Amino acid sequence: MRIVWARSLVLALACSVACSSLAAQSPGKKDDPAQIGARDVGKGVNFYSLEKEIALGRQLAQEVQRQAKLVEDPLITEYINRIGQNLVRNSDAKVPFTFQVIEGDSPNAFALPGGYVFIYTGLIKIADEEAELAAAMAHEIAHVAARHMTRQATKSELANLATIPLSVLLGNGLGAIAARQGAGLAIPATFLHFARLDESEADYLGVQIGRESCRERV
Repeated sequence: MRIVWARSLVLALACSVACSSLAAQSPGKKDDPAQIGARDVGKGVNFYSLEKEIALGRQLAQEVQRQAKLVEDPLITEYINRIGQNLVRNSDAKVPFTFQVIEGDSPNAFALPGGYVFIYTGLIKIADEEAELAAAMAHEIAHVAARHMTRQATKSELANLATIPLSVLLGNGLGAIAARQGAGLAIPATFLHFARLDESEADYLGVQIGRESCRERV
């Protein structure tokens, strides 16, 4: 009976995740920029509270800071932070944000759970206009606002539950499972690679963030 109950729990949670993904695609749900901040774009099945998400992001960010060469020039860091915070004010994000610049040729930026965003100098160099840089940053902010990292991690944990011995599942709980999965990893791929739907949503929300930020400055 306990085995049947455990498998039923896994199926019910997986079904709930699928339904949440479909609901996120409902027409008009995220189409009104006037409602930014009150749309709850990060809603969905998530094993991580916002507090745990911030703590996880802080831990991962510290790993990045230990491994990467950060730019300490106050003019550059202040410039990037000013752009970033302006975008955050016009987003659906529910967490405070930190922006840091990494020395590197990659024309890219990435975000970690809880509002930690890193921008490579390579991206700054190739941006012909501030709007191009802001667009890339807005995309990463949108990933955080929609809580794509921890929602994806939750889906991965659900998918793995059926393969975990029942004694472990019932004896230690989901918190222990999550802790074991994160142990010893600097930046798990789960938090850096997104499904196509998540990327599309980040593009869509990012455009809204950029547009509203421009209006604020006019």
